[in-house]
Amino acid sequence: MRAPVTTAGNVKTALGTEASVGLYGTVGVTADLAPYLRGEAPGTVTASSRDGAKTADTWSVYGGVDLSGTLRLQLSVFGTPVIERSIPPGTLNREWKLAGGTF
Repeated sequence: MRAPVTTAGNVKTALGTEASVGLYGTVGVTADLAPYLRGEAPGTVTASSRDGAKTADTWSVYGGVDLSGTLRLQLSVFGTPVIERSIPPGTLNREWKLAGGTF
């Protein structure tokens, strides 16, 4: 008789900053930069009546950065906004493995 049990854990922490640049209140760019650390630890325990219990556990730590932004357009007539547009160009995500192992 075999009885496998699989678990997984994942934790992510980030610290972000936002920068904005505008030209006379009509055109502007906003960027969000968020470096982060992420850790994960999946594991499996298999118990059998013949071999006993065996474990296969690993852990990994990753570091990365998320960069997102928005292009803002605005047209105002006598101080009243006529056109307001926010165009998101997309998100850039880069991640690197910093450490890992088994236990």
